[in-house]
Amino acid sequence: MSAFKLLCAALFLGLTTWALNISADKPTHVGTFEVPSARVRPRFRYWLPDPGVNKTLLAEDIKAAGDIGAGGIEFLPFYGYGGVIDTYIPAANWSKNGFGTPAFLDAFRVALKAHKDHDMVMDFALGPNQGQGVPAESTDEGLQWDLVPHYSRVPENGSFTGTIPGWGEGELVALVFAEASAETNVSIPGSSLQPPEYTSYIRLTLSFGSLKDLTTQVTSSGHVAFNFGAPVNRARFWLFAFYEKQTLVKNLDFPYNDTRTIFDNGSYTVDHFSAAGAKVVENFWKSHILDSNSRSIRTNAAEAWEDSMELTSHINWTPAIPAKFEQKYGYSIRLFLPLIMWGNNNIGLQPSDPGQVQCLLDTEDGGQGYMNDYRELLQDCYREYLEELRRWVHEDLGLQTSSQVSYNMPMDTAVNVPFSDAPECESLGFDNNVDSYLQFSGAAHFAGWTYEYLTADNFRLPQAHVKDNVLAPDGPRYKALVLPESSNLTLEATLKLKSFAEAGLPIIFSGNAHGYYSSGNNSDRNSVESAISNLLESENVHSCESQHLVQLLSSIGLSPQIRTETNGTLYSTWREDETEGLDYAFLFCDGSPCRGRIYVSTTKVPYILDPWTGDKAPLFVFSVENNKTVLPINLKGNQTQIIAFAENTLDGAIRPTFHATSVPPNLLGYKYESPSKVHLHLGVLQSESQPSLTLSTGRSLQLSNASTLLSSLPLRNWTLTAEHWEAPSNISDATTIAHKHNSTHYLTTLAPWTQIPGLENASGIGYYHTSFPWPPTNSSATDGAYIRFSHVLHAITVYVNSNQLPPIDSSAADVDIGPYLCPGQDNEVLVVTPTTMWNYLRSIFGRIENVGEPPLLELLSQLQGGELPPSVEAGMVGEVEVVPYARYKVEM
Repeated sequence: MSAFKLLCAALFLGLTTWALNISADKPTHVGTFEVPSARVRPRFRYWLPDPGVNKTLLAEDIKAAGDIGAGGIEFLPFYGYGGVIDTYIPAANWSKNGFGTPAFLDAFRVALKAHKDHDMVMDFALGPNQGQGVPAESTDEGLQWDLVPHYSRVPENGSFTGTIPGWGEGELVALVFAEASAETNVSIPGSSLQPPEYTSYIRLTLSFGSLKDLTTQVTSSGHVAFNFGAPVNRARFWLFAFYEKQTLVKNLDFPYNDTRTIFDNGSYTVDHFSAAGAKVVENFWKSHILDSNSRSIRTNAAEAWEDSMELTSHINWTPAIPAKFEQKYGYSIRLFLPLIMWGNNNIGLQPSDPGQVQCLLDTEDGGQGYMNDYRELLQDCYREYLEELRRWVHEDLGLQTSSQVSYNMPMDTAVNVPFSDAPECESLGFDNNVDSYLQFSGAAHFAGWTYEYLTADNFRLPQAHVKDNVLAPDGPRYKALVLPESSNLTLEATLKLKSFAEAGLPIIFSGNAHGYYSSGNNSDRNSVESAISNLLESENVHSCESQHLVQLLSSIGLSPQIRTETNGTLYSTWREDETEGLDYAFLFCDGSPCRGRIYVSTTKVPYILDPWTGDKAPLFVFSVENNKTVLPINLKGNQTQIIAFAENTLDGAIRPTFHATSVPPNLLGYKYESPSKVHLHLGVLQSESQPSLTLSTGRSLQLSNASTLLSSLPLRNWTLTAEHWEAPSNISDATTIAHKHNSTHYLTTLAPWTQIPGLENASGIGYYHTSFPWPPTNSSATDGAYIRFSHVLHAITVYVNSNQLPPIDSSAADVDIGPYLCPGQDNEVLVVTPTTMWNYLRSIFGRIENVGEPPLLELLSQLQGGELPPSVEAGMVGEVEVVPYARYKVEM
C-alpha cells in the first residue's frame, strides 16, 4: 500500500500555477519578451571557494554572466573544506573567512554592488555550503535534532533487570517492549556517499497486542525491571529505547581549538522541523550580516535560497513531535516508535543506512498507518520551518524564498511546495524526467491535456474552491480532477472531493485499486470506504479504465485547451494574461521529432515568439475550425516553441490581414513585409506537380515549380582550427584561466573531436571554416538560402561573409542567410563551437586535487566500483548544407 496520500492529476485551462507563485509583497517586474528583466532571466549558481578570493575577479565573473544574458548569480559560499565529504585544510582559516565574518561581508558587498552596477539581481544562500545552517552556539536549541534508537533482545525467560539499552545517549523519549513473532535478515543493496558499517538489517514482525510503553518505569539512573514470562512459539522479546538529542552535525566542520566566538567552530545544521530552526538562521543574519547591508540586499537581491536538506540522522525529529502528534491524532506516538526507526532519516543521502532493525506489525497494513501519521506530522513540522523562514524574508528583507522543498526526505513534496515562493528542483534527483518534475511543479500533457499533480493537503489552501465548475477559478482553473490508479484516500480528502463534485467539478477515478489510506490503527477504515462508495455514486463523479480516460473526458463535454495530433511526444503549457489580452502556448518536443497539428481553443491571432532572438512574427499557416485555431507542427527532438495569441496588434509585430490555410510542402520559410504583403521562400518541389497556396480569403494561387534550384548544397572540406584549453605548467596556478595553443586539422567530413587525431583528449573552442560558390553551379538561384545543421552538440555561433548570424536554436539549427550572400563569388562560412572541458580533464584526472584529495567524482566512482565517465563527443558533427530558395511575393 502506498505510503503517500492521494496524488491526483488536475486537468486545467490556464493562467498561473497558484501553488507555485505565492510571492512576497514586492512585485516582479518582468520586462518585455525582447528584453526580459533580470528578475526573470536565468541565474547561474556561483560556487565561492571562500572570501579569500580576489574581489576584482569576483566582480568580473558577475559582469561576465550578465554579458551573456544572465539575470544574476546564485551566490553560494561553498567553503570546500570540512563537512561530510570534504577534507580539512590546515591553511584554511574559518575564523577569518567564515560565513558572516568581516571578510565574508566584504565579498558579499562586492557581489551585491556588481549586480547593481550591471542591472542584475542576486540570489544568495542562507548559510554556507548548501545553506542548511549557520554558525551558532552549540547549546542553541534550534539546531538539528535526532531520535536515536537502541535495542536489545530480552533474555529468553522474559525477565529483565538492569540498565536499558543506550542509556546516556540523550533524553529518554520512550522505552517500548514488544514480542517479535518473526525475524528475517535482509541485505542492503547499493552504496551511499558514506557506506555504512553494515550490509544487512533485521526485519522483525511485532505482535500488536504485545506492545508496552515502559517509559514511566525507568529510574533516574536508567534501570528497569520486569518479568513477562517466557515467550512461546519461538518468539523473542525485545526492548527498544529512543533518545532525543541534538546531532551537532556541521555542514562545515573547522577543528579549531580556540572557540571564543561562534566563527571558530564551523557551521551547524539547524532544526528543519520547527520554527526554532528558522529563527537560528534569522537571528544570525540580523546579528552578523544585515544592518548596513539590508538596503543593498532589498534593492539588488531576489531570493534567499536553501538547497536540498543534506542533513543526516537516525530518525528525523524535533522535540515537539510527541505533543503535536497526540494533539493531532489523539494517541501517543511513543508506543509505535519502533515502526519509524527504519527508513525515516535522509533517504537521499542515506539509502544504504536506513537503520539496522526494521519493525512491522502483524496487522493487515503492517503498521503502515502509524508510519503515515508520523510522516504527515513531519510535513507539518517542516512547514513551520518554511513558514517562519518566509515570514522573516518577506517582512525584513522584502524578498522571496527559494528551497528544494522536501528534497531527500520521506515526505510528500507537493504538500509543502506552496510554502516556498520559488520552489526549486534539479536534474540530479529528477533525472530529466518530465513527469517527475510535474509531481513537483506541474504542467505536462497527456493526449493534449495539461495536467498537474496535487496532493490532498493542497485542498486546504484558500484557493481550493470550485466556481463555475472549475477548481481554483482565480488561478489555474482546473477542469477536472483525475485519481490515477492505486490512489489512496483519507476521509477528509474523500469528503472534500464530494464537495467539489457537488459544486460541479468532474471527478474521475481512473483505473482500479483506489482505496483507504492507512492512518493509526485504521479505526476509520469503514467510514472511508463507505464515503468512497458514496462518492462514486455522486453526480459529476465518473470512473473508467486508465486507457479510456481521454474518451471519458470527451464524453462528458470536456476538451483540452491544446489538443495534439502528433507522431511524437509533445508537451504543452498554457498561460493567459488577461490584462494584456494575450495567451501563450509553450510547446516542448521530447525526444524524437514531432510532426502533426495542434488544436487550440482560441480564435485570437497567433504569433511565433523566438526565445533565441527575441523576434515576434505572425504565423502564416493556420486555419480556424469550430472556434479553434489549427496549427501545423514540425518540431525537432528537444525543440521548444512559443506561440502567442493576441486579441489586438502584438507590440513590435505586424498584424496581418490574411494568412494561408494550405501551403505546398516546399515552403521553407516566409517573412511578412507589411500586413498585406508576405514573401515566401520556396525550395525545390520533389514532384512534377505545380505547387499551390490557399489563403484565408479563399483565394487559391498557383506557384511556379522552382525546378532550377538545387535541393541542397552539402558543405565539405572544412578547416578546423582547434584552440586547446589546458592546465598551466603549474597546475595550482588558479590565476591562469587556461594555457591555450592552436592546432589545424583538414576535414573532408565532420567528425567529433574524439575521432580526430590529436584531439581525442582535447577541450576548448573549435573554429570551422569552409566556403561555397553562390549561386551554386548549374543553378539559377540568387534569391537566398538557408544554412541547415543536422545536429548541434552544444552551441554554435555562425558567420557568413564575416556577418554574425542571429542566435541559433541548437535543437533546430536552420537559419536564413539570404541577406548575407554575395553572388558571383565564394561565400565564406565560419562556425565557432565550444566543447565541454571534460575530455581534457579526464586525461589529467590523476593530477587533479581538491584540497589535497582526489576530486569527488573519482571518490564516487571508486565507491561505486566503476570507472570515470567516458569521453564525450565534442565539436561539429553531422551534416551542414545550404538550401537555396526562390522568393515569391504574395500581396492582397
